[in-house]
Amino acid sequence: MKHKTVITKEGLKDLKNELDTRKDKLKEIADKIDEARQQGDLSENAAYTTALSEKEMNEAKIKELEDKISGSIVVEADPLNPEVELGEKVLVRRSSDNKRLTYEIVGIEESNPSEGKISIGSPIGKALAHKKKGDKVKVKLPSGEEEFLIEEIA
Repeated sequence: MKHKTVITKEGLKDLKNELDTRKDKLKEIADKIDEARQQGDLSENAAYTTALSEKEMNEAKIKELEDKISGSIVVEADPLNPEVELGEKVLVRRSSDNKRLTYEIVGIEESNPSEGKISIGSPIGKALAHKKKGDKVKVKLPSGEEEFLIEEIA
């Protein structure tokens, strides 16, 4: 049974772009292999070995991306729903330092905390899910418990 991936429309677009880039790279890798073959003895040809390894890794990544794309379930936020859900941006105020943070709630495959994209399955994502503007949520993090006030949902 194929694994289904819940993803946003933007996340699916990113996967498709990465797949296209990987497929474009196949020609470049094939050229490297041909060039290395022309150098003669393949048993001691590091460029040939490296190019073959690069080809295998790229093909494996292409297969992985194709599987993710074909198994994707695209979920879009309902603009009429006042609750936090997948695909929405949430502005919160952290109680410990009064700092305002913006998180985009995404699927596991799209998660990138350094870009403010947090998985719906992460501790913060789980705490924010199905909450409304004005709600306070407590989250157990590795650094300790933290409280957030939901200021905006977009």
